[in-house]
Amino acid sequence: MKTLAAAATALLGSTLAAAADTFRIELVGSGAHAARPHEARDPIVGAAGVIAATVHFFKDPISEWPFVLVFLALVASLAFLMVSRVRYPSFKAFDLRRRRSFLTIILIGLIVLGVWAFSEQVLLILALVYASSGPVSRLVSKIRPHPPAPKEVHAS
Repeated sequence: MKTLAAAATALLGSTLAAAADTFRIELVGSGAHAARPHEARDPIVGAAGVIAATVHFFKDPISEWPFVLVFLALVASLAFLMVSRVRYPSFKAFDLRRRRSFLTIILIGLIVLGVWAFSEQVLLILALVYASSGPVSRLVSKIRPHPPAPKEVHAS
């Protein structure tokens, strides 16, 4: 009977402590309509790929503090990229039925062979390259000189 009274008190206390409040979340980014999800440029997919590839690479739990701190920094940077305005390429429009060069076919074959033979290392490298492609392309676009804006022509 004593435990029932304690449970009732805890339930009553937690119900009274709960606050009825609202908060607003504003998502800023380049999403897509639900009917056309292939048009979205979503960094969440890349971040999820990095986390999945890291878990696939390190099969055992990470116990050394330096590796834990590196993984924590990786997760924090991926979380920042997920809420940033950094755009990522979408491979959904990549059409394999279109004619490709011989070098592209060899490269795709080597990637498939690498994933088959060394899945942990190759998937981690591919995920890290994709996750870093967004910030690198944004940095390159900031550094690269842009063409001058066209001069305005006013009719007299």
